[in-house]
Amino acid sequence: AVLADHASVVNALVSLISSNGSSSSLVVGSHQTSQSLGESSLRTTSTNNQPPLPNTSQVLQYRSQNQFNLRRNPPSPGGLKFASGSDDGSIKIWSASDLRCQLTLHSDANVGVLVLASLSGYLAAGSDDGSVRIFDTRTWTLVKTLDVQADEIWALTVVGEHLVSGSVDRSIQVFDTRDWSCVATCRHHYGPVYALTSLQNHLISGSSDETIIPYTLDWEPESNEVGVNGSAVWCFTVHNDRLVTGGVNGQIRIWDLS
Repeated sequence: AVLADHASVVNALVSLISSNGSSSSLVVGSHQTSQSLGESSLRTTSTNNQPPLPNTSQVLQYRSQNQFNLRRNPPSPGGLKFASGSDDGSIKIWSASDLRCQLTLHSDANVGVLVLASLSGYLAAGSDDGSVRIFDTRTWTLVKTLDVQADEIWALTVVGEHLVSGSVDRSIQVFDTRDWSCVATCRHHYGPVYALTSLQNHLISGSSDETIIPYTLDWEPESNEVGVNGSAVWCFTVHNDRLVTGGVNGQIRIWDLS
C-alpha cells in the first residue's frame, strides 16, 4: 500500500506505545527517491514471520522528499497505531490494521515536524522551531509545549521516565516526564545531534561529528566514546542489546557496546 496523505515531506515515523506498553511492530526497510510521485507518501508491504522490534521508540527522519518503504508485522489486536510527521506541520495517526488515516493533528502550519517519539500515554513531536510538543494519546490534545530553546530538533528518545531531545545546535536536553521539567543539558558533541536511543536504560547519542557517546545514569559521558570513521551518524535503533547505526555514507553498522 502507498499512504499518500501529507502535503509535504514526511520526516518522521513512530510506533505508538499504548498505556499498557504494547506497540505496533514496524520494521523499517529502504527509502527510495520517487520521481514519479508528486506527493510525499508512505509505502507499506505486508510480510510474515518478521521478528518484532523491542517496545522502544523507533524513529526515522530524512530531509529529502522520499517515499518510505515499511515492512509491517501482521497487526495485533487492540487497535494499534503508528504516527507520521511532515514539513507541513501535520501529524497523522494511522491504523496498523487497515492502514487508514484516523486523525490529523495540526500543531502549527508554520512549524515542520522533524521527529516523533512515543511514550506511555503520550506522543512527542520535535519541530524545526526548536520546540517539543506533547500530545495526550487518549484525547489527542496538546498538553505541553517544551521550549527547548535550541535550533531544529532532529532526535528524540525515551530513557526510563525521561524524554531526551537532540538538536542541530549540538545540545541534548533531558526532561522528566512526570512534570516535564528539564533536569539536564548536555553539550559533548562537536556537531549536530541527529540520533538518540537508549540501551539498557542508558542514553546513547550520535552526531555529524562521527562519534557515538554512551552516557551514565547521571547524564555524563562514559569513557568509551566510539568513533565512526568517515560517516556522520544519522539514525539509531537497538536490537537484541546491540546498537544499529545508519550513516550518511549509506552504511549500516552494528555495535556491541558491552
